[in-house]
Amino acid sequence: LPVAPGFAIGAGAYRAFLAERVVRAADATLGDVGRRLASAPVPEAVAGAIRERYRRLCEETGVADVAVAVRSSATAEDSAAASFAGGFETWVGVSAAEDVIAHVRRCWAGVFGARAIAYARAIEVDPAGVEMGVVVQKQVRARAAGVMFTVSPATGDRSRIAIEASWGLGLAVVGGE
Repeated sequence: LPVAPGFAIGAGAYRAFLAERVVRAADATLGDVGRRLASAPVPEAVAGAIRERYRRLCEETGVADVAVAVRSSATAEDSAAASFAGGFETWVGVSAAEDVIAHVRRCWAGVFGARAIAYARAIEVDPAGVEMGVVVQKQVRARAAGVMFTVSPATGDRSRIAIEASWGLGLAVVGGE
């Protein structure tokens, strides 16, 4: 199937972001950590790389300030033992380099969001061990969108493939609704 152009920001950028922060303080809850990260500055080397990749995407598409989707992609998101589907955030219609950077930061802070923390605790995963990559992809005018699972999400049956879809941008699908 055709895939819209975009770029990925690897977990190394997330680690660089965290390295400049004190993410665990004795008096801080995990929710406090998420709120602190949501407003923390992105390291200039990382922000500069995002600006450059976004500039190249605009050039490639021929659209100044092309609208993009900014999607969380955590390292623990889809493993044999876990699926954080709907636990992390996706934003659509984001345009301008500085807004892309702000939404990348929001993806990173989402590791410590209420839904993600609750799920991580339920499956006995330390949220501090989860790393976050981010996908930035040109926004498309989708009539319908979906997700294909190579293992049945309901039963774990590896002989079945499931496709879940919805009308529009697919936010109901990625949100687990």
